[in-house]
Amino acid sequence: MMFEPDAKISAVTHYSLKANEYLQFDRILESFGKLGTVYNGRVSIRVVAGEGRVYAYGSCVDNRTEDPTYVPAQ
Repeated sequence: MMFEPDAKISAVTHYSLKANEYLQFDRILESFGKLGTVYNGRVSIRVVAGEGRVYAYGSCVDNRTEDPTYVPAQ
Protein backbone atom coordinates (compact mmCIF):
# COMPACT_ATOMS: atom_id res chain seq x y z
CA MET A 1 0.00 0.00 0.00
CA MET A 2 1.14 3.52 -0.67
CA PHE A 3 -0.20 6.27 1.57
CA GLU A 4 -0.09 9.99 0.95
CA PRO A 5 -0.73 12.30 3.92
CA ASP A 6 -3.71 14.20 2.47
CA ALA A 7 -5.27 11.43 0.34
CA LYS A 8 -8.60 9.81 1.16
CA ILE A 9 -7.63 6.57 -0.62
CA SER A 10 -4.43 4.56 -0.94
CA ALA A 11 -2.93 2.58 -3.82
CA VAL A 12 -2.81 -1.20 -3.33
CA THR A 13 -1.13 -3.96 -5.30
CA HIS A 14 -0.41 -7.65 -4.60
CA TYR A 15 2.62 -9.77 -5.48
CA SER A 16 3.13 -13.50 -4.96
CA LEU A 17 6.59 -14.57 -3.79
CA LYS A 18 8.00 -18.05 -3.31
CA ALA A 19 10.28 -19.05 -0.45
CA ASN A 20 13.52 -17.01 -0.42
CA GLU A 21 12.41 -15.01 -3.45
CA TYR A 22 13.02 -11.28 -3.58
CA LEU A 23 11.50 -8.49 -5.60
CA GLN A 24 12.99 -5.11 -6.38
CA PHE A 25 10.90 -2.13 -7.40
CA ASP A 26 12.42 0.69 -9.39
CA ARG A 27 10.57 3.99 -9.15
CA ILE A 28 7.98 2.60 -6.74
CA LEU A 29 5.85 5.75 -6.73
CA GLU A 30 5.58 5.71 -10.51
CA SER A 31 4.49 2.06 -10.43
CA PHE A 32 1.59 3.12 -8.20
CA GLY A 33 0.63 5.81 -10.72
CA LYS A 34 2.05 8.77 -8.78
CA LEU A 35 4.24 10.78 -11.14
CA GLY A 36 4.68 13.96 -9.11
CA THR A 37 6.58 14.72 -5.92
CA VAL A 38 5.28 13.12 -2.72
CA TYR A 39 6.17 14.56 0.69
CA ASN A 40 5.67 12.47 3.85
CA GLY A 41 4.32 9.50 1.88
CA ARG A 42 4.85 5.94 3.06
CA VAL A 43 4.70 2.42 1.72
CA SER A 44 3.35 -0.50 3.76
CA ILE A 45 4.40 -4.12 3.08
CA ARG A 46 2.65 -7.10 4.67
CA VAL A 47 1.88 -10.78 4.22
CA VAL A 48 -1.79 -11.33 3.35
CA ALA A 49 -1.77 -15.11 2.80
CA GLY A 50 0.35 -17.97 4.10
CA GLU A 51 2.79 -17.96 6.99
CA GLY A 52 5.74 -16.23 5.37
CA ARG A 53 7.60 -13.16 6.53
CA VAL A 54 8.82 -10.19 4.57
CA TYR A 55 11.56 -7.64 5.02
CA ALA A 56 11.50 -4.29 3.27
CA TYR A 57 13.78 -1.31 2.96
CA GLY A 58 14.07 1.61 0.62
CA SER A 59 16.69 3.77 -0.95
CA CYS A 60 16.61 7.24 -2.44
CA VAL A 61 18.98 8.33 -5.18
CA ASP A 62 19.98 11.98 -5.38
CA ASN A 63 19.23 13.27 -8.89
CA ARG A 64 22.28 15.55 -8.95
CA THR A 65 25.02 13.43 -7.38
CA GLU A 66 23.45 9.98 -7.91
CA ASP A 67 24.36 9.10 -4.31
CA PRO A 68 22.05 6.50 -2.77
CA THR A 69 20.60 6.83 0.73
CA TYR A 70 19.46 3.73 2.66
CA VAL A 71 15.99 4.03 4.21
CA PRO A 72 15.42 1.33 6.85
CA ALA A 73 11.96 -0.13 7.46
CA GLN A 74 10.21 0.96 10.63
